Amino acid sequence: MEEQNEAKVAAADDKYNACEYLTNGQPEELPPKQEPSGERVNGLPFYNFFCFRLEKMWINKREKQSYKRWKEKERLEYILPRQMIDDLNGQTIFPYLRLLLPEQDSRRQFSVKEKKIAEAYCKVLAFGKGTKQYEMLMNFTDPQKVPPNIAGDLSLVVEYVIKQRVSKDIYSKVKLKKINCYLDEIANLKTYSNNNRSTPHHNHEWRRASQHQNNISGGNTRGKQTISELRADWLRRVMSNGLSAVEHKWLVRILQKKMEIGVGYITMLKHISPYAIELWNAHNNLQKICTVLADPTYTNRRRENEELRNQNTRGNASIWEPQMQPAELGNTLSPMISIRSSFEKLMTQTQAHHQEHLKKFHPPSTKAHRPLSFQFPALTAEIKLDGERMIIHINNGRVTMNTRNSKWYSELYAPVLGPSLRRSLSRYSNLNVILDGEIESWDNVNKALVPFGENRTVAGYRKAYLHYRGMIDPIDIEKLHDENDDNVMRSATDYYRDRSLSREEMVERGKNFWLKFRAFDILYVAGSDKDRLFLDCGMGTNDSDKNGSIIDMPLMKRKHILYQILMKQENEVEICPTVVIRCNGHAVSGEDYFSTKNPITEFGYPAMLLDSAQAILQQKISDLENLDKKRKDGRTNNQISKMRAEAMEEFYTNVVEEYKFEGLVVKDLASPYLFGSRKFWWKFKPDYETDEAVDIDVRVAMKEVI
Repeated sequence: MEEQNEAKVAAADDKYNACEYLTNGQPEELPPKQEPSGERVNGLPFYNFFCFRLEKMWINKREKQSYKRWKEKERLEYILPRQMIDDLNGQTIFPYLRLLLPEQDSRRQFSVKEKKIAEAYCKVLAFGKGTKQYEMLMNFTDPQKVPPNIAGDLSLVVEYVIKQRVSKDIYSKVKLKKINCYLDEIANLKTYSNNNRSTPHHNHEWRRASQHQNNISGGNTRGKQTISELRADWLRRVMSNGLSAVEHKWLVRILQKKMEIGVGYITMLKHISPYAIELWNAHNNLQKICTVLADPTYTNRRRENEELRNQNTRGNASIWEPQMQPAELGNTLSPMISIRSSFEKLMTQTQAHHQEHLKKFHPPSTKAHRPLSFQFPALTAEIKLDGERMIIHINNGRVTMNTRNSKWYSELYAPVLGPSLRRSLSRYSNLNVILDGEIESWDNVNKALVPFGENRTVAGYRKAYLHYRGMIDPIDIEKLHDENDDNVMRSATDYYRDRSLSREEMVERGKNFWLKFRAFDILYVAGSDKDRLFLDCGMGTNDSDKNGSIIDMPLMKRKHILYQILMKQENEVEICPTVVIRCNGHAVSGEDYFSTKNPITEFGYPAMLLDSAQAILQQKISDLENLDKKRKDGRTNNQISKMRAEAMEEFYTNVVEEYKFEGLVVKDLASPYLFGSRKFWWKFKPDYETDEAVDIDVRVAMKEVI
């Protein structure tokens, strides 16, 4: 019997080969920036291609015998056949990919809870209260009401219930295009409310028709349907296509954004193209990635551009190759993140990449001088903030901001933070910038930070106060984002108002509570003041991308720009407290190290130049060997290593034990800004240690560095 089943599956695989569903012929040549056609994947059957394959992967993933479970490569090829990808030839895979990866599709947010989905099924299938099916759907987590093996998973309970009503062998012939249309419709329902506080983004024909029919039948005396009724009407239309139980299961999983097929989005994107992850990290937009990759000439042009850029930047950037995706103003991105470290490993980890460079270009077998800035790379140690990570875009004074998960929070926070951010940039007012940092809440009565998680509430208080005083700048409340963008968190007043307080009480609290932004990086600089800024920092005007991106600059230069550009606004806009651990073992505050007014110098050279790996590559320092000898001041490598470790430990003790911050984030000052990467930034705090804290990297401090 098992062999017969396997044979049936194999036959089905042949029958439902992806390439059979792709239409013949070449796509027409598209003009620039036009969205490529999705006709080929839109024509794929929802059951025969999508659900059938996912169901088989679902079953295989749960095989008890490990040797029967597919390898990752087999899963990828089954769900995303290489031949299908190659045969698209100019058309986009987006309509299919957004179904496989609903969590990554920022253009479509369903915002429908599992209970509401269950309620819609009960209403459409006429399961009254007290019936077995009603109890199962509405109590799908209760193993007393549903079979224990499916308890807690609504999609499996829906499948179980519908199987009892629909023939097992019946499935729909609906195509992916129609399923995507249905999903777009239910995504747009989330803004509809019966009290008409907001207007739906799209007034679909089906919504108007269902409202009209409801009015005629007298089903709603107020003349408008509730969102629950609209959701039920939507489900009736979906069910009119004759979907099978399995199709309902996967439809529910898409709505839940909970696919669990054993292949993650990173793996899928890498399978589609070697450039897909880089594009994702730079844009966080699935549709945009698919549009770019649909261009048949993209790969060749990309390779040519890589070679050209490498030629132009050889010896001019850092010890890392330049990136191909720049930071773009107004574009969501995946911020650079840190990896966990420990006291024992930290100093070794920070030196690893530089040591590799030394082994390659200055091997121990030669007697060539090994530069101090490569043996002991300059680092920053920053306070690990307990705030909300935010990328802030300032374009002609207009402030927008997105979270690390690519959610726009501009409408919540810009009215509160916008004025102080503009003041902080007043020294170079004709600049557009992208800043990276964290938002915290400040309690001005107790002169202390508000515990994490209260930013949106505090934003509501402060906005109410500013509105009462007539202090809200019109630029911060004008239309900031497309009203059809589902990736936007809307007004804090509407969504996060503290209902327990009156408007007067909110105004009163808003006097002494506000948001505070602490910056620790800058990714983009453009505008008429850019040349003046770069000259003030002692940099060439060609150091940045022509469009303003500075992510390929070493962190040392980006920090220098940040300290020069940002004027402190007490408890409103500040730079994250920082200590620089230098190559010679000395520790200096960030304010002193990156100062342009009173720059630190040694032996006639700026300290930043001496500590710069880039300067060594560019051979900007003459007689380097003799200069490094003077900088060591008779200290051995052991002693320098120990000094650096002790400086790090002193800052850590001060930050964690005295001021009760979470810990530290340590960064390599030679590193570029890598979207979504965990390289070159390390975080550590007490709860990362399994034993009592030990001296930082005692082993490195007590032995000679190669």
